[in-house]
Amino acid sequence: GVQVFDSFDIEGWDTSYAIMYANGNGLSMDNDKNKDLYLYVSTEKKLGKAGPRGHGLKFYAWSQKGKRTLLDVGEKDRNRAGIGTNFWNGKYRFAAEYINADGMIFAGTKGAGTPADGAVFNVHTDQKADGYYVDFGYRVLPNLELNARYDLLNSATSKDSTSGTNKDKEREFATTTVVFQYFLNKKTTLTANYEIRSINAPNAPTSAPPVHDIVDSIDNRLSLQLRIVY
Repeated sequence: GVQVFDSFDIEGWDTSYAIMYANGNGLSMDNDKNKDLYLYVSTEKKLGKAGPRGHGLKFYAWSQKGKRTLLDVGEKDRNRAGIGTNFWNGKYRFAAEYINADGMIFAGTKGAGTPADGAVFNVHTDQKADGYYVDFGYRVLPNLELNARYDLLNSATSKDSTSGTNKDKEREFATTTVVFQYFLNKKTTLTANYEIRSINAPNAPTSAPPVHDIVDSIDNRLSLQLRIVY
């Protein structure tokens, strides 16, 4: 594809934009004639320290619009948009973003599916979804940061046109995460995450026990990560 972008100063705010018209599936994966339009705009007030780890207050918005060709279904819309903010100044860090989706969205893995089937994932061809996250961090020590994050996804919130039922495919994913980050040096970070997870199927009929069995089986998760930048 092709992209046009620029950055300039508006009364002390570093403002940038980008417009891209592209395949949407990568350099060698374009499977139809459709192209995607990507838009991005941001503005940031620098707060002293500059550079890749610079301190500042940033606001941004973005959009993706396009179509995908699905086997046995045809062309379907795939639209995404979001708005968010980032803040980092000394010991404090904050981030939040709201995102919505319209058209084609993923619907989880296929029951009893395997990679050999060639169709492991289910897809809602004409649905809506929205969600948000809020992330707060505090640098307790020069080498130790504590984080708390909450994210929520409401998936398949439109009426299902196939079955005619009201939002029976809707799922609510919620995760609260407590994070410990230890900075060994400027390029190496050790991270521990504890996720408190839940899934709700508010409109799933009682006649669909597998759905309730799956959402009830979701447990919390502990993960460790070592990140090295080189």
